[in-house]
Amino acid sequence: IPLSRFIPCVTFVLHYGDDAWNAKSLDDLTRLEKTPFLKPFVSGYTMNLENIAWWSEEKIASIRSDFRIIADYCAQIRRSRKKDPDHPMYEPLKQWKIEHVEETLMTLAAFSNDRKLTEALHVYLEQFDLYEQKKGGITMRSVIDYIEEKAYLKFEKKDKEYNRQLETMTKQLEEKEQQLNKKEKEWSKERNSMLSQFVVSAQRLMAKQGLTAEQACDLLGYDEDLRATVLPYLVS
Repeated sequence: IPLSRFIPCVTFVLHYGDDAWNAKSLDDLTRLEKTPFLKPFVSGYTMNLENIAWWSEEKIASIRSDFRIIADYCAQIRRSRKKDPDHPMYEPLKQWKIEHVEETLMTLAAFSNDRKLTEALHVYLEQFDLYEQKKGGITMRSVIDYIEEKAYLKFEKKDKEYNRQLETMTKQLEEKEQQLNKKEKEWSKERNSMLSQFVVSAQRLMAKQGLTAEQACDLLGYDEDLRATVLPYLVS
């Protein structure tokens, strides 16, 4: 191509969502109603749009790269979500081998709204080298089988361990609370017993020497806090 001419660049827009886009050009996506004076300066580029989740099984099967796994996932989730919005299902094909494991699974994790699946894929990626030489090669089916056998069980085991620790901590806190309540009762009983002795001592002195309550407390050397506690129980 002569240097005086530009090399053509073709742009494809890949949409992975469940809701199909119908825009055919940039004009369909821009809103210039409030600023019509800008319209002459905005070019309505044609969009080569592909709604991945709406591809047919035949079109997806015709792809020879790992991208067919991503497309198949999006299409399956869309179809199954239409039947059961709360529990979309994904059943990968056994015969599709993954050539670029890390790139494909990272892309799938990015497009998945399933948090547990995303976490499990990352767990698998940390260990997938150990299974790379598995007979028959790595497929999405083998990845899912591994996740169901190892990763999900690992998360479940973590949940059980967390619940067990939480139950142990709760039990320990309850035992501590019971011990504190017991000590508080013992302390309260001991305090009442001591208070009774102080009150009786003051009463005896008042009766023996004909003193007032304040005079008895002074003679016994009660401090201000003890006086404030004892006086309400004494009658001059």
